[in-house]
Amino acid sequence: MSGLNQTKLWRGAITALLLLLLFSGRMVSATRGSGDHGFHSMWKRASSGPLPEFTEHVNNATVVVGRNAAFKCSVKNLGTYQIAWVTKDSQTLLAIGTTMIIRNYRLKVHSSDNTTWFLYIEQVRLSDRGFYMCQINTRPMQAQSGYLKVVVPPNIIDDESSTDVEVSEDAPAQLRCAANGFPAPDIHFKREDGHPIRYAANGINGAQVSSNTIFHTPKTKIRSSAEAHTLSVNAPFDSTTPSSASDHLDGLEQKTAVLSFESVKRTDMGHYLCIANNSVPPSVSKRMVLNVRYSAPDVHVSLQMIGVFLGDDVAINCSVTAYPRPVVLWQDSNGKMIISGGRYEVRESQVRESPPELHTTLIIRSVTSEDISTYRCNASIDNDKNREKSLSVQLNEISRPSTESSAPFDVPYKGLRPPKNMQKSLSKQSSINDIPERFEKPTSFLPGNKPDVLGPSTTQPSPTNPLNAKIRYLDLRNGLTDFDEIWHD
Repeated sequence: MSGLNQTKLWRGAITALLLLLLFSGRMVSATRGSGDHGFHSMWKRASSGPLPEFTEHVNNATVVVGRNAAFKCSVKNLGTYQIAWVTKDSQTLLAIGTTMIIRNYRLKVHSSDNTTWFLYIEQVRLSDRGFYMCQINTRPMQAQSGYLKVVVPPNIIDDESSTDVEVSEDAPAQLRCAANGFPAPDIHFKREDGHPIRYAANGINGAQVSSNTIFHTPKTKIRSSAEAHTLSVNAPFDSTTPSSASDHLDGLEQKTAVLSFESVKRTDMGHYLCIANNSVPPSVSKRMVLNVRYSAPDVHVSLQMIGVFLGDDVAINCSVTAYPRPVVLWQDSNGKMIISGGRYEVRESQVRESPPELHTTLIIRSVTSEDISTYRCNASIDNDKNREKSLSVQLNEISRPSTESSAPFDVPYKGLRPPKNMQKSLSKQSSINDIPERFEKPTSFLPGNKPDVLGPSTTQPSPTNPLNAKIRYLDLRNGLTDFDEIWHD
């Protein structure tokens, strides 16, 4: 059956329903009248009693697409008058009383009494947005309307957004991010590692963000003048019409933001997040990678000269950063490559993904005199000699210290130390005779010189310089553990 025949059959059913309502004493007219402001009106033959009136305004509703919406219409003194629901923009009659006129399973009407009437819209679509009018079939017609605002959470358009971008150092680069929703989402960029983006400021070269917004206007069905005076049963409420991808796009607002680098640096390399938000949860993000091809690797060594004892093990460390991932090798002073084997071991690990950072270690076990040489940490990109860099580390031999002592026996010795208060010390011990008798007064004192330390003293302090030096020593003869001050020339 063709679409035209289906439309005729449907309109015939509507006509039969209207006739049924007419014979039951109710009549619906869709003609445009000057007193009806161009909207559907309904009337009944003369009715006695007070006229009905609205007790409150019809509510507005803001609903996330896919959820349910409800409008409430409150009246009093309705009596035998009727309530009708009409779309204000398209003049589509939806329901009279509790009887649905439009063919749409998503729309329902309900009334718990004769004072409160509800219009329910399930699984709201973008095309449902607009004004909904509650009418009373008085003459002139009374109406209250509420607006349905349908909001859509942001969605990033992958086909119009960047994924991985790779450019050479000092070349321009762009990261593009497109998202739609309603209202139009705001888009901003951030680095995934938390480091700030190098934006241009104060005349310094850096990144800049630009954006533009595209409005997708909902498609409106153009009706003929004849159709304008009949009950509208077409979209947006015809649920039997399958929705296409363009239908979902209609009514959305799309924004595209571009993060541009005029001259990208290696420090700009990393993972970026494009975040879209329009205050309708949830916010969404997309991860994109900016790869910068290094002109030459970054090579660092912890020490350029290392001292080692013969027979010990030694580890030489080197760190290399470059993109693409560099090739790192160790060479001896003759340029020969060193690989793991025997007393040599080469270890390598990647400690960062973007940009790639490698740590390599050359371990030499049981160092011999032949190992005392220069070692080179060499890194190259794509085995290109023009994109190669190396650093050298010099290995030096260290002589082991002697373990033998020159003193015949251990004597605690703290070296020479002047008194804290020289004048007080001089006044306290102005004569050598003031020294306690239990201490001997050596003529000379040298660390480790036992006879001088323990021998008797026969000389007197110098008259020109009675205090030649002040030292501390342990009286070993008496087994004392305290120290005292003595004089010597």
